[in-house]
Amino acid sequence: MKVEGFDNLAKIGGSVINTDTSSYESYIARRNFLAANRNQTVIQENKINSLEAELQEMKELIKQVLNGKANN
Repeated sequence: MKVEGFDNLAKIGGSVINTDTSSYESYIARRNFLAANRNQTVIQENKINSLEAELQEMKELIKQVLNGKANN
């Protein structure tokens, strides 16, 4: 049974159901796109954190080498 004034709504067993499949498919596509972007962001953040840790380690090694040369 259609809901009066709404072409894309139907009443089934006391519940109102949206029958507009193209809007639903658009919603699912957008949700999946946003989830993929969130995953890419997490991956990029992990790479940046790893690079920062490696850079810090390299800086410490350079300091050790320079201090060793200064002490000799």
